[in-house]
Amino acid sequence: MTNPQPENTPPSPTAGSNLLDSLRLKQKTAGDIIPAWVLAVTFGIVWLGIIWLMFPPFPREFTRFMSLYHQTRGHYAQAVPYLERMLRDDLSSEQKKQGLATTYSELGNSWRSLGDDDKAIDYFTQAQASIPLIPKDDEGRPMAVVDFNTAIGSSYMNKGDMEKAEEYFRKGLVFDKLDRQANFLMGEVEFKKGKLAAASEHFKMVANVPGYKDKVQEYLLKIEQGLFANVDKEPVPEISAQLRPGVVQAAAGWQGAADVATTASSSTPPAILGTRTVAGASNAATVTLNQARAVGTTTATASTTIPTSK
Repeated sequence: MTNPQPENTPPSPTAGSNLLDSLRLKQKTAGDIIPAWVLAVTFGIVWLGIIWLMFPPFPREFTRFMSLYHQTRGHYAQAVPYLERMLRDDLSSEQKKQGLATTYSELGNSWRSLGDDDKAIDYFTQAQASIPLIPKDDEGRPMAVVDFNTAIGSSYMNKGDMEKAEEYFRKGLVFDKLDRQANFLMGEVEFKKGKLAAASEHFKMVANVPGYKDKVQEYLLKIEQGLFANVDKEPVPEISAQLRPGVVQAAAGWQGAADVATTASSSTPPAILGTRTVAGASNAATVTLNQARAVGTTTATASTTIPTSK
């Protein structure tokens, strides 16, 4: 009698289905703790809140960005409308007036670059008047130390008003005696007035500064030529002649030399007899008298000294 083979009894379909359904149910429940639509709405509300908080300064920041964008590229005509919009915004509240000095100065620079120096002077003057509005630190000192007198002077100089230009350049140098632009422009004013020594003092302040060096060297060369324009730089020719016994004579071409005469004795030993200044000569010159061994022979040599100008 044979044993019957054990039968493979599959799990009850009802039990398996219940297990899978319970797993799916747990998975679904865990994934739907915060529904997707709730997350989307929450994210939208947060984003709108950020935009709402940023919106008040955003238009100003955009305007500021566009004004700087055009200024740095030299497009001053395009920069002016943005700067004027910023100016209106600056004037809208006491707090915003702290930025007036910057806006006024940038408008002044833009109009000067566009060739309208009258508007430039007006805006630079208002920028100077707005300096007290610049915020101060805890110790009561301005957080930005600026001065626009040199900028005002340069616009007057462009207009050809040297008197006004000099007035404002001097104010700028009182504020900062090392101001490069003020020193260079003041040097140009002094040069045009013919005050060459005073001009050279200002030019020396920027003689080695890049951007000014080449122009300063040109001016210093002109100043040197101007200072020595009336000085005869041609050397006095050396005088050497066979003279009559006992009389020193000079070349007739030497101005004033005809007045020089010195008696020499034939018995005088060879030596330097002395020096004489030539009266009426165009240069300061001296004549050294030498008596040669030969009886009645005397030579005269001239040396030239040109005074230096300090």
